[in-house]
Amino acid sequence: MKLIKVSIDLLDVWKDNPRDIKTVDYARLKKQILRLGLYKPLVCFLEKGRYIVLGGNMRLLILREIGIREVEISVVDAKTKARRLEYALSDNDRAGEYIEDKLVELVFPFQKEIELQDYKVDLLSPIGLDQLLNGRQPTEDFDQELADGEGDEDVSIEIVVPVKHEKTVLDWLRNGEANSAAGRGIGVLRRCELL
Repeated sequence: MKLIKVSIDLLDVWKDNPRDIKTVDYARLKKQILRLGLYKPLVCFLEKGRYIVLGGNMRLLILREIGIREVEISVVDAKTKARRLEYALSDNDRAGEYIEDKLVELVFPFQKEIELQDYKVDLLSPIGLDQLLNGRQPTEDFDQELADGEGDEDVSIEIVVPVKHEKTVLDWLRNGEANSAAGRGIGVLRRCELL
């Protein structure tokens, strides 16, 4: 790994990036960058004279939008797709979580100086990637499997939702559109006689 400064024109987003960002969160990130600057280098690998961003794809889009011409990057040795994925996962890994009462005590005296709405914090325990993949595999035939009734064995699912969002989530489950992921979820819930 080495840190270098390069022209932003030499950077490309990683086409396999599995992360997305909501418009409201993109706006929050942009405000943070405008306020604090770019204090964390983008994580990149070199391919055919171009630097591909494994960590910081959203930051790259914002930097281009606000007219930044040169950025500091961390160049890593990522020759394989597996190694690239490891760097991307590591860059976005939630290795810790906030202790709620300590965070409140720390932030409280500065709440008028900090734009609180511009920051989100992790208070719940993160899930391991192994837990996420346990028993799952990607499929292109999801709709057909639903229609065929595949996987009709009983499964217990626990969804933890903050009380303030409970009604929204229940409405979403009850009223999703037929051709959306929500709608397919409703079909499953109805078939399971949960709705």
